[in-house]
Amino acid sequence: MPRNGSGTYALPQAAFVSGTTISSSAVNSNLSDIAGQLTNSVAADGQTALTGNLNLGTHAITGATNITASGTVAAGAVTVNSVALPALLRGYIDGLTLSRVSATQIGVQAGVATDSTSAATIRFGSSFTKSTAGTWVAGTFQNGMGVALTITNTAWYHVFAIIKAGAADIYIDTSASAANKPVGTTYFRRIGSFLTNGSAQIIAFTQIGDRFVWSVPVNNYTTAGLDTTPAYAAATVPTGVVVEAQMNGYVYNGSSQCEVLIYSTYAAPQAAQSPSGNAQFTVLPAEDAAGSVSILTDTSGGVYVVSTASNTALDLVTTGWIDRRGKE
Repeated sequence: MPRNGSGTYALPQAAFVSGTTISSSAVNSNLSDIAGQLTNSVAADGQTALTGNLNLGTHAITGATNITASGTVAAGAVTVNSVALPALLRGYIDGLTLSRVSATQIGVQAGVATDSTSAATIRFGSSFTKSTAGTWVAGTFQNGMGVALTITNTAWYHVFAIIKAGAADIYIDTSASAANKPVGTTYFRRIGSFLTNGSAQIIAFTQIGDRFVWSVPVNNYTTAGLDTTPAYAAATVPTGVVVEAQMNGYVYNGSSQCEVLIYSTYAAPQAAQSPSGNAQFTVLPAEDAAGSVSILTDTSGGVYVVSTASNTALDLVTTGWIDRRGKE
């Protein structure tokens, strides 16, 4: 007789009465049933492979070392020294990289991440694809737009891993804080961003780890009049979040030697070559220079540029960006 739903075991035969004849078949029935239940129990030496989920109730695993897992730990919080596992792994993300599947589809590779509040983990065992064609529907190869959103021309969109109705899924939002997440979403984590072109199509890029590379670099700042007053220059990188813009630069001045500095808006106002060496580019009169910089942007994608001389020509081309995707 199997255990009841609470784990209690009962003998299949009624209790034997003193002074009466005991049937061998009844004894054998009890012993056979006991043997079966011992077989279904967990052996202390580790021989037994569990065939169902282990219900610990409110109790903990103690005295364990080198715990490894190839499956899923679910239902309840795993704690280490009384700290819940997602909180212990605050900001963790592995995989979940984006790819342009088509002009209207964004792909997400398998991976796992803690949510934005470090209260839960969101895991994808295989790749997932969402479309920009309409409002979010559960499942891969379904529409992925947030509540009341439609894809528009030349706009940045943020991709989120979410838990809704207990299942991991992906959705797309204009908000970096998931303001338009599907109703009923319990956990979310921003995992990247993409930009649309003038026809509301996803612009091609490649992501490796936290680094995003434009398939075609974007010339997004050109001036022939840079001088000693810092000017604001916007890189073609995600807005609504702070990223590290990867840019190539070209500098020319027809009449003066000059130095050009590109710096983050989070720094205090600066002058090129103050202190000495505080510049990325140096050119002699009527000569030019080129190079690469990596600068932290503000949430509008902006940086500051400044020269030591008037009438300095500067071209900035965005080749990509580094997005830590909530690891801070």
